Amino acid sequence: MTRALLIVTIATGLVATGLAHAETLTFQIPLIVTEVAGDVAFVDVGADGDLKPGMPVLLTPERGHPIVVEVNAKTAAVKLGGVTVRVGEAALAFRERPPRALRLADNTGQWPDAVRPATTDTPTPIALRADDDDRRVALAIIGHAFGAVGQGERGGAGELRVIGAFELLRERPLGADLDASVRVYAQGYDGTHAPLLVHAAALRYGDAHAPALAVGRLHYAASALGMLDGGRASLSTGKFELAAFGGLVPDPIDGRPETHATRFGTELIYDDVASAHRPRLAISAHASTWRGELDERRLNVTSSAVFGGTWANAWTEVQQFSKDNPFGASAVEVVGAGASAEWRRRDAHLGVDVTYLVPERSLKLAELLPAWVCTRVPAPGAATEACTGEDRLVSSTASGGVRGEAWAIDAAASIASTRESTASVGGSGYLRGELRRGITRVHATASGGHAGFGDWASGELGVAVAPSRTFDVALAYRPERLAETPTAPVIVHAILADLHATITPSFDLGVFVLGSFGADREVLAALVTFAWRR
Repeated sequence: MTRALLIVTIATGLVATGLAHAETLTFQIPLIVTEVAGDVAFVDVGADGDLKPGMPVLLTPERGHPIVVEVNAKTAAVKLGGVTVRVGEAALAFRERPPRALRLADNTGQWPDAVRPATTDTPTPIALRADDDDRRVALAIIGHAFGAVGQGERGGAGELRVIGAFELLRERPLGADLDASVRVYAQGYDGTHAPLLVHAAALRYGDAHAPALAVGRLHYAASALGMLDGGRASLSTGKFELAAFGGLVPDPIDGRPETHATRFGTELIYDDVASAHRPRLAISAHASTWRGELDERRLNVTSSAVFGGTWANAWTEVQQFSKDNPFGASAVEVVGAGASAEWRRRDAHLGVDVTYLVPERSLKLAELLPAWVCTRVPAPGAATEACTGEDRLVSSTASGGVRGEAWAIDAAASIASTRESTASVGGSGYLRGELRRGITRVHATASGGHAGFGDWASGELGVAVAPSRTFDVALAYRPERLAETPTAPVIVHAILADLHATITPSFDLGVFVLGSFGADREVLAALVTFAWRR
């Protein structure tokens, strides 16, 4: 084989093995090993063949990283780096391809001078957040209408509730909050049915969730207190907030302004939202008056924290009573306490809560709803029955569930002990299973319980279909056994239909229909709800 033929064969083989990628970046120089001395090989090309020190050398098959270390006119020395070669073996040396000289035609004047886009374009602005007017108004309208017919009677009611938050100034955090309901009743208006209920109507300075000053009808006076017609002022520093409040207490039935009852107090809040546990503690001390006489004197403590996937809450309420109180209460009593813990992860949950309650006792409630205050017993020689002061309720609930890709199981159980004129213990249980396949969901439930008014047990079997994210419909059958007395149980059957649709991203509609029959309890009821927000 001639030298020329050998060189062509080597080059062709390298291309076939994928080494010709170097052709696009480098220029190849064919080499033949003429002598080997230790870790140095001598080749038959030197400076006259454009070989230079530092050029990489490629053996075939590829081995190691040899490099040219010395060159004379006709030969060169290659450092093998531990690679073994034989005399007569072929190789390639590489050097960078010289730049190709391009011949450019004279295109003068064919292309206009470049112009910066900013000097000629008029881009259309795209809003990255809501317009100022949209951000200054948050509004929700919620409505429902309910009607029922059966057993010779008819009934119905409807409510339209408007909830809004309005930022009145652009440069100052001055705002207003409104929450009001318009109501209609099939049986008309009376002392317990009012056409209008104002939940909140206030001016505030500061953030809607924690204003520095709020005046008007407030949603709540403190963390553990409800509506107040008055004012609340707070001072925040770091994780602490100190607040004071005072005003009139609205009527508990229809929310009308009242002048007979007042409430005033102070609250201290610690809230660390930056902590991993997000601890929050609120302590409020407050008192009230009724018809000018000092009434309630209470201390409320609420707390919460997060521990990994567990949420924990606890609360307590302590009330002081006068020595001559008509409720049979001690000077200082714990009138309420509770604690709960909830553990959750993606496919399982567990929860437990415990609650201790004493009936509300105040001069105001004793006048408005005397039967709710306590259990009364005859007292020898007394014109009126006296409160025993022994009413108590202790209850506890445990719940849990686990779910997989196509199934879910949830359960709950509760027990309650009540002490009134007599002591009683009741409880209830609930179990629900669900299977999902595609857009279809099938569920079955069983529940039952015992209480002072009787026993009950029920089951339910239903199927639901959700063909899209914006629409779902469910149908279920529910038999129920009611035993108000052990000797006269009744069986009631019910058919339930439930539909939910998201008409637009801001408008939801729901329809629920129930028809029951059996044991002279034929009833047809329907509930329609909607919610709109912006």
